[in-house]
Amino acid sequence: MRFKDLLRKLRSPDRPKVAKESEKGISFLDDLRIGVKSDQADGKVNLVLGIDFGTSCCKVVIGDNRLPRTYAVGIKTNDSGVDNFLHATCLFESPKEVYSLEATGKCVLRDNLKLQFLEAERPLNQRTPVEEDIRAVAYLALLIQRSLDYFEERYFGQYPETNIRWFLNVGMPSRDVADKRLIPLYKRVAIAACLASAAGLINRKICVEAWRAAQSGGHRFFEFLDARVKVYPEIAAEMVSFIRSPFSSDGLFALADVGAGTLDVSTFQLNSHTAQDRIHFRAMELGSLGAQRLHQERTTYLEKQQIETPKVSASGSIFIVPESHDEYVVAERDRDNAVFHLKYHDEKFSNACSELVVKTIMATHVHHARQGWNSSFFRNGVELFLCGGGSRLDFYQGVVQKAGQSLGRYLDIKGSPIRLRKLTKPRDLSIDGVSDEHFDRFAVAYGLSVDLGGRRGIKKKELQFELREAKRSNKWND
Repeated sequence: MRFKDLLRKLRSPDRPKVAKESEKGISFLDDLRIGVKSDQADGKVNLVLGIDFGTSCCKVVIGDNRLPRTYAVGIKTNDSGVDNFLHATCLFESPKEVYSLEATGKCVLRDNLKLQFLEAERPLNQRTPVEEDIRAVAYLALLIQRSLDYFEERYFGQYPETNIRWFLNVGMPSRDVADKRLIPLYKRVAIAACLASAAGLINRKICVEAWRAAQSGGHRFFEFLDARVKVYPEIAAEMVSFIRSPFSSDGLFALADVGAGTLDVSTFQLNSHTAQDRIHFRAMELGSLGAQRLHQERTTYLEKQQIETPKVSASGSIFIVPESHDEYVVAERDRDNAVFHLKYHDEKFSNACSELVVKTIMATHVHHARQGWNSSFFRNGVELFLCGGGSRLDFYQGVVQKAGQSLGRYLDIKGSPIRLRKLTKPRDLSIDGVSDEHFDRFAVAYGLSVDLGGRRGIKKKELQFELREAKRSNKWND
């Protein structure tokens, strides 16, 4: 079916009527729970497509919540290893404004899609998409197509004579679970991407029409499309990976996610002794202190010092942040000067990252002290899970050490109270050639592959995020 025919059918008077979300009594806050709708009534199987829309690369995991069983989506069906499951966040545009995920002919590379999408200026009461919206729609639509093709080739044989209903969950980088700017922005683009993906060939005209359809109430079309689209904070999705890991236990924990664009830090408490597993967020902080930001500030700082830096070729591959300061030097004569300046710059950047970690943990400490709670969170040390692709840089390992030393001084504890931990790969995740060591890079996508919006068919333990308790704390040292 062509896209125009699809839209015409969606807009026809006899299309199935779908109630507005407000009429269903479902809000973003009270609907955030783990579960899956019962498939027995209509004989269909619900599969959830979880997309971690990252700055440098995207990760995709498909979840079958009945079994449970999850499948990471790779670029090639016959390949394995971490790199095969990291989808570069870029696309290629042909002279005829046709988009693709691979370079073909005379095409132009469009990269840095997420940051441009987040930072784009949009008019009030926006009626037409800006260029950054169009590219985000095109990229996600192509990623959806790739994911469904990968699933069909690798795993569809496990679902013989099965009607599948697809759901889509997309993560957003937000400290606010009711973010009035990002939620509608992400949901509009996600819905438009779903619509555009049904068109086959993805070009500019298709993406604009899909965006306008989503803008004018596209969320009402998805009973016909047999799909559902939701957006959730990345940090909420990441907690699902913790719940399903061997480290899951009652108590207070901290998590630091080092992405390409941001550093997200949160503290949370897990209570599993009740009828339902529950996570209570105690504090959350988010800063533009990710690995790619670190690299950009390093190169900008050196250029201001008139030191030449290596030029990154526009290839569409995932950029790896240099580990050594020497890799930023082109001319040998500049080496000593460059290393000196980078150490000075890194100290300032490291202090900002460390302050974010300390502020979040101390906000929890102050909150507990005011409540009169006697928590082992600080007495026995803080278990902090360091996640994300950037967490492999020695720089961020040093940030955690510095934060631990600062906390030790504030809390009058000898040494560092932080105990660094790593998330381990859940048993139900099928991802060829990827060890526990690298699972944390897929933690957000894995969490999004769980049906975070289901309201029926929840028969056993259920995780509900009580996100109303999550809050920023601008003052932790009062």
